[in-house]
Amino acid sequence: MSAPADESPDDVRAVTLALRHLVKSGEEFRLARALQLHLGRNDLAALTALCEEEPLTPRDLARRMEMTSGTITPLLDRVERAGYVTRNSNPDDRRSLLIALTEAGRQAVEWVNEEFDTAINDVIATMSKSGTEELASTLEHLSVALEERIAEPAVAVPPAVDPSSGPHAV
Repeated sequence: MSAPADESPDDVRAVTLALRHLVKSGEEFRLARALQLHLGRNDLAALTALCEEEPLTPRDLARRMEMTSGTITPLLDRVERAGYVTRNSNPDDRRSLLIALTEAGRQAVEWVNEEFDTAINDVIATMSKSGTEELASTLEHLSVALEERIAEPAVAVPPAVDPSSGPHAV
């Protein structure tokens, strides 16, 4: 896709670099807040996934997080010991468990999200209403464009990459 006539490639590059910086800063922000809760990055990601849909079996949570059962088990041990989740019997399958957030787990995720929102709101508060509407619209368009590209195969994969041997090989 080419840039509109009034935008140079340097303008587009500045936007993509700013977006990458925003994503990186958001990840660092979440990690900093996770550490304040004595959690790791993946621990908080698991709590967030459970906040979006719970209860989940350990297998379903591992799949969502692209982890193995050998990796998810110690993660669940940690967050359960910390009081953020419970493991309960699955009434539909006695051989499996269901993982659910405790109230402390839900509050932890809400706190991180509120902290993030406050940081963003401090900047948004300095913008005009039309500026915030335009920013929201642009960010949504960018999100949709990325989502649409997820299913598309890349036009060119770097030659050193052998997709048949990676962690997600079929």
